[in-house]
Amino acid sequence: MSFLVFSTPLFYLLLFNVVHFYSESILSGATYYSMPGIPNPRIVDYYASEVGVLDDLYSIQRVVDVMGNENRTSEELIKLNPDGAVPFLKLKDGTVVAETIAICQLIESSGIGSTKLFGESVTEKGVVNMWQRRVEQHICLPAFNFFRCGPAREMFKDRGMHGHLLPEMAASAKETVLKELKWLEGLVSGSGSDFICLNKISIADVQLYCVLQFILEFAALGAPPIPEALEGLPWLQAWYARMGARPAAAASRARASCPMSSPTRSRSARGSEVSSPRRTLHTSTSCSALLCCCIFCTASRVSVR
Repeated sequence: MSFLVFSTPLFYLLLFNVVHFYSESILSGATYYSMPGIPNPRIVDYYASEVGVLDDLYSIQRVVDVMGNENRTSEELIKLNPDGAVPFLKLKDGTVVAETIAICQLIESSGIGSTKLFGESVTEKGVVNMWQRRVEQHICLPAFNFFRCGPAREMFKDRGMHGHLLPEMAASAKETVLKELKWLEGLVSGSGSDFICLNKISIADVQLYCVLQFILEFAALGAPPIPEALEGLPWLQAWYARMGARPAAAASRARASCPMSSPTRSRSARGSEVSSPRRTLHTSTSCSALLCCCIFCTASRVSVR
């Protein structure tokens, strides 16, 4: 007896993929408020490049003059993000999502990326979340505090909550960074992994790399904040070189030399015209949908006796 396979799991898999194929990206109609080249936007940009949506972010980017304190003086921006920080996303429906990790997680949860940096399984997600919190609290936040109350005290003394950081706190914050980097070296150096956890790149690697790149290399105010941060730490030195050699490192750094350029028509690090996020498709989903169509069309013609 001949029949079509509408009642089989294959049909429902096909239906799911077709619906997902034509659905809009979470970035459709959104605006990405950012300033390329400074640490927090760099985290989002590195992540976006790693998962294949950096062009989409740049095509909706509205550059904020952080050096001119626009993010803390503009009524429009303060109304959108009272915290006064960048980057943040304003979605099509008006919802605003700030904080670097929250933005990255929003992108990943929406399904538009080509890979997952927050973990695949429930267990992996738990492990990645643990390590992300560890590197953030032990190293990244003290590093920022040192910069804000030390080398950049004049810039930050009147900028939101950072004004409460006192110059005498700088030495302690720097000591914490150096101590906790040694702590991390001891934990990961014997793991046999090239990355902080799960033996693959995760958001923990991305966040830590971008912050370390800042304290090791940023010299706009003179000497880099903590140029000696990785001295005597061979695993972290090798890891830092690996992270810096990834294509995402170059792609997310490409616009840092011209942070005040107009975001209206951006170009990716490859020099090609960016694509519109209104038609952003998850590549693996697109291929899956096409494959399912072929299988479905073939299966629907099979006669079963």
